[in-house]
Amino acid sequence: MDLRAAVPEDVDMLARLHVTSWAETYPGLLPDAEIARFDLAFRQAQWARILQPDPSKRVFLVPEAGFAVMGPQREAAFAAEYPEELYSLYVLQSAQRRGIGRALLSAVRSAAAFSASVVVGNVRAERFYSAQGGVELFRTSEMIGAAQIEEVALGFAARPAGILPLL
Repeated sequence: MDLRAAVPEDVDMLARLHVTSWAETYPGLLPDAEIARFDLAFRQAQWARILQPDPSKRVFLVPEAGFAVMGPQREAAFAAEYPEELYSLYVLQSAQRRGIGRALLSAVRSAAAFSASVVVGNVRAERFYSAQGGVELFRTSEMIGAAQIEEVALGFAARPAGILPLL
């Protein structure tokens, strides 16, 4: 497995991975128009911003398979208990069940507790995060474009001292 930190030259590959992973993950969970709205051009611009130097964010990828992004907590109400947030973790269906998701999560996380959100009904993600120690904090509604979706917020305990990431 070629797990590594993402670099600016990875923008196009990450954009393609992002578009494909949404096309695989969200049919039936999000309206097709919302999935299509986040097209390759949108994702290329998004990844160009994400990959700007920022020591507070960690971005790892397995080329042509998946990626993960972790950074500071964006919700002030969570910041004390969950100082970090997993912004995204996607693995293409063709690469799932090979340990790539676990490896990406291990690579991006620090020792701090963190939160993540999952669209309700994304059963694979719910099972994955539960197996990684995620516990449900609450459920909420969020707008993605014109679509109102239900999400579950998950909390993950701090990594015990002496436990190092799998790299």
